[in-house]
Parts: sequence; C-alpha cells; structure tokens
Amino acid sequence: MSSRPLLPLLAAAVLASVLAAGLLGCSGASGGRPDGPTPVLLRPTAAPVHEFVPGVHRYVGDSDRLVIPTPSPTPTPTRRPPPVFSSSGGGEPHPTLEAAPGGGDDRLPLTCTAEYRRSLVDYRGRIPFGAEVARDLAERLREARQDCAGDNWAPELSSSRVCFRASIAGVNVSPGLTGRASSVAIPVVLTSGRDDSGNILLHFARLPSRDDPGCWYYQASREAWAWIALGRDSGVDRRPFPGCDRRLRQLVSADDGPDFGPAAVARATDEVRLQVPSDCGSTLWNPFPSSHPHEDCASRSGTGIDEDGSLVITWHPGYPPSDYAVCWVLPAGTDVWDVYYVREEEGES
Repeated sequence: MSSRPLLPLLAAAVLASVLAAGLLGCSGASGGRPDGPTPVLLRPTAAPVHEFVPGVHRYVGDSDRLVIPTPSPTPTPTRRPPPVFSSSGGGEPHPTLEAAPGGGDDRLPLTCTAEYRRSLVDYRGRIPFGAEVARDLAERLREARQDCAGDNWAPELSSSRVCFRASIAGVNVSPGLTGRASSVAIPVVLTSGRDDSGNILLHFARLPSRDDPGCWYYQASREAWAWIALGRDSGVDRRPFPGCDRRLRQLVSADDGPDFGPAAVARATDEVRLQVPSDCGSTLWNPFPSSHPHEDCASRSGTGIDEDGSLVITWHPGYPPSDYAVCWVLPAGTDVWDVYYVREEEGES
C-alpha cells in the first residue's frame, strides 16, 4: 500500500489530540477551584481600659475629649405633703425645719420667704394655680407665723403683668409661661401661673420684704428661684453646693500650667464627683466650662489664663454652676476667687 493516503489521516489525528488537550486545559482553568489558604483563628483583642468611668465622670472621656452630656428630661419636682400651717392662736410659732445648705447635719428654721416658696411648690389644690392661689397661701402663712405678720414681709400679688421679658435674672422662662403676639414677635411672659413641668411665674405689685414691684420665677429642674426688683437688682436663689464649688476651685487653683483650659476644668469637675459622690454627684450640680468669653465677665478671655496671669473659668450658658455665675476669676497672686453674674440693665423689665 502506498504511504501517501496515510499522511492526511495522521495529520488529522495529531490535530484532534492537540485540540482535545487545549479544551481540557481551558476547562480546568475556568471551572476548577484552586485550594484556598488555610484559615487562621484570630483571638479577639481585649477592650482597652480607660480611667474614664461612665456614670461617675461626665465630661472627659478617651484622649481628654470634652463631651457635653445630653440633657436629660426635666425631672418632676419632688412632691412633698401639702403644707400644714400651725394655728395662729397663742404660743410661739413652730417653723418647719430643713437641712442646712450643702448637706450638713445642722438644721435651720425656714425664713418666711423660704416657707412661702415651699408652699407654692407644694400646692396641689383643685383651684388652678395663679395669683389668687399665691395670695391665699401668703395670707395663710401670715396668719400661721407671727414673725411673718408684720409690715416688712407683706407680699402683694398682681393679677396683671409686672414683668415682660422672657428672662429673669438671666434664667429663661419656660415656653409654657411665655407667649407671642405673632409668630415673629419676641416672646414675653404671661400672667402668674404654673406649667406642667412645675415651673412657677409670679408677678408682685410689692415683693416680699421689699417695697419694689417685681417677679419671681421658679425653675423646677434646678430647684432655683430667679427674681427681679424692677429698677433695682436681680438674682437667683437656688439650692447651693458650696462644698462642691469650693473643692472645684481648690483643684483648679493647683492646675495653673500653660495648658490650662476647659479640659483641665472638666477633669477637675469629674474628680470632685468622685471625691464627694453623695452631694456633688447630683445632677443639680452640673457645671461645664466654655472656651468663649462672656460679656458680663471682667475678663475678656474664655476659660484659660488671662494676659495678666489670672485663672479664668467661663461657664457654658446651658451648664452654669449652682449660683448661675457667668465666670470665676482668680487674680494672679491671690487665693480669693471673684465671681461674676449676668448684669440686668437698670429699669428694664
């Protein structure tokens, strides 16, 4: 047999084998799953431990980062039993006793004004709270206590408005006790009353123990009474924390380094809470420093060291100290702090 007819057959066989090998290679490359790396078990890393203690420290967290706490809902004022006044007939008066400011064990009798304010806060009668109720409570107190019956302590409530501004002694009156003539008008206070949160507004034709007209505003969340005597002066009477403030000043006085600022004050505040948790752990003692100056402060600097070497602490408007001061200033070379408050413009109501 001739070899020529076999050549085409051999060439075809070789071509078929090459094509089959190529197809098998492509199939393996596209459909096969290469073996992956061996899994490695990573053990969880322990969470970092910081000195910051949530619930005790409030202001300085990781890396000295300042954190203003989120305001909690306004607490409902503690409801005491309705006031019971002693009989006006015969015998010496027996004023109510309460703990001295600062949590001490000494107990002091309430003044006429303090007992009157307590009766206003405690009132839970059926008649809606207003000027008439406040007038009746004042008369009942004058009948019950001989030391409150003189001409000196003789409040005269006003059924109309005496004050108009929606701020008294730097304390903003709650929206429930203010109103607007229009949507673009400046809010003004309403007549005497109490809102659902326990805040109280009173207008006086004559203030207790003074011959001046004026107003009282009770801020329930801070247990504070702001007051103003028109054309004269104003102030805030509130539950004081003198021990907490005093300890804070001591700690701050010792930290007068070049980096003194809001972080140092916040750390000191946290430290006071740790040292005296029974009193200073209260949410009513809730100061927070500000880096900005305040126009009513003698220093033009925010929290830090002033040009003359004075230590200055300006307070955040929403987190003032217990006396509502706008700033504390420790002049260089002294150990006595100067305290500054909001200045009311004379004659402005």
